[in-house]
Amino acid sequence: MRFYWANILYLSIVFLIRRLHDCNRSAWLGLLIIIPVINLFFMIYLLCAKGTEGPNNFGPVRETRGWEKVLGSIYAVLFPLGLILNILMSLASMSAPH
Repeated sequence: MRFYWANILYLSIVFLIRRLHDCNRSAWLGLLIIIPVINLFFMIYLLCAKGTEGPNNFGPVRETRGWEKVLGSIYAVLFPLGLILNILMSLASMSAPH
């Protein structure tokens, strides 16, 4: 299970940095994700902000590679499934007699 979450963490960081660069923002802003409450508004910003048109401070627009699309799709499916599984396991452990 640790391997699963390590991969999710890695992909989350990669996609966070790419999204920030797409919006012409520094990757250091990604540290906002660890601040409670602010992280909710930051994620809403990342979901709603329009990326820059054409080249920006982080280079020209590049074509997304096929393997990146595949990893992104896998991430989009596995993250919610892992989250649901984690919640179910937590609920089961709370209801189990000690």
